[in-house]
Amino acid sequence: MKRSLDGYKDIHIVNLHKSLENGRVICALMHLYFPEEIDYKQLSERSTDNWELALRVARDKLNVSTILEVQDWSAA
Repeated sequence: MKRSLDGYKDIHIVNLHKSLENGRVICALMHLYFPEEIDYKQLSERSTDNWELALRVARDKLNVSTILEVQDWSAA
C-alpha cells in the first residue's frame, strides 16, 4: 500500500491504524483507481467526511459491502 501511494505527498504510513484515522489513505486508494470520483485536493478536514466518501466510492464502484462503520476508523 505504501508503494502505491508514493505519489501522494501528504500520506505517510508508519502506524496503519493511525494512518487510517483521518480517511485520507482510503480516499487516496480510491482516487488512485477512480480519480473521477474523488477530488483529492478538496478532501475535508473532517475524518468522518473522508471515510464516508471513500466507503461510498468502494460500495458504488467496487460493489463492496460496508462492514465497517465510519466511527470504527475515523478520528472524528
